[in-house]
Amino acid sequence: MLRVVCTYIVVNIVIAGLLILSNGIIPKTYFGWVYIFALSFPIYLLSEYLGSNVISDSISHLINNKPNLISSSRIVYGLLIGIIYIILVFSVYQMLKPFWEKHFVFL
Repeated sequence: MLRVVCTYIVVNIVIAGLLILSNGIIPKTYFGWVYIFALSFPIYLLSEYLGSNVISDSISHLINNKPNLISSSRIVYGLLIGIIYIILVFSVYQMLKPFWEKHFVFL
């Protein structure tokens, strides 16, 4: 059990560090640091799970059942999913903007 907890903490610190470095967001309050470290790994796992299920072979073969390596319908499907994801992330960011500005510094 201790090994699982230690592994979770180390992976969480690495992912939180990558989030901070890649996005230019640095926590400035204690709650901001707790938020980054507590939620970075679960959010990463959730996005990996959703990404693997949304762009999986079973769904993409339902869209286009031809065995082509390049399919315009699969590309359009991926682009639509990406655009929907960006719109959702931007809208959540705008709704939580007062919270972000209170607890984080943007570079």
